[in-house]
Amino acid sequence: MSKHPYFSKKYKSAYIAIYERLFLKNADLVLSVSKPILDDFRKMHSSSNYLEVRNGYDYEEVYDVNFQSKFTMGYIGQFYDKIKPDNWFHAFSELISEGRIPKDSIIKIIGNNMKIKIPDNIINNVFEIESVPHDEAIRISTTEVDVLVMIHPLGRKGVYSGKIFDYLATNKPILALYDPDDVVGDLLRETRAGFTVKESDIEGIKSMILKCYSIWKNREVLPRDWNKIKQCRRFNQTKILLDYLSEHLPNQ
Repeated sequence: MSKHPYFSKKYKSAYIAIYERLFLKNADLVLSVSKPILDDFRKMHSSSNYLEVRNGYDYEEVYDVNFQSKFTMGYIGQFYDKIKPDNWFHAFSELISEGRIPKDSIIKIIGNNMKIKIPDNIINNVFEIESVPHDEAIRISTTEVDVLVMIHPLGRKGVYSGKIFDYLATNKPILALYDPDDVVGDLLRETRAGFTVKESDIEGIKSMILKCYSIWKNREVLPRDWNKIKQCRRFNQTKILLDYLSEHLPNQ
């Protein structure tokens, strides 16, 4: 939390960092979901033991791909703070106006309660759907959209979002409006499961939407690296911790 972008430097150094150093000093093992976050902790206290155990997914991989009759992009979850769809909508709106994607293309927003601003020319293209259980969200991801969208503005390194792990196993292209040089960009390149572009780059977002549209139009399937994706199963991530404990705990 001492690296949280929304807290003041004074508050982080005077209150949070003190306790983080205390916990790091006394911990036998420090876990985090990504290497950049662990690197931040190492700078605070280098002698602790650190281990990356990522989030993961629990369902069987979906290899079959169905295409919607209309090009459909989907976002599942809440918008909050600086995580907003404004630039995505802006890019989508311009592509519609320019005639570069069909006028009946669709955006589905599932499970968001925050009021969002939708450009006038795409007001009939954006459908807001109430929250659904996790299993239903997975079903929608695999059967009712052509592209799965994630959004996170530039900020602290190492933020995956749990969405990406569920999305990896859907066999649908992932469009991440993230820092391309951060962990999500690395994971999408490694697994060949999608594309990353800065959330602030309108022209870049338009280019990536067009790439996703071309995949839909030509009924293509990305050449995912399923072996690397399966490493993100929650079972396999938990095994990293179990193997560590088995090796380092004294025999009982």
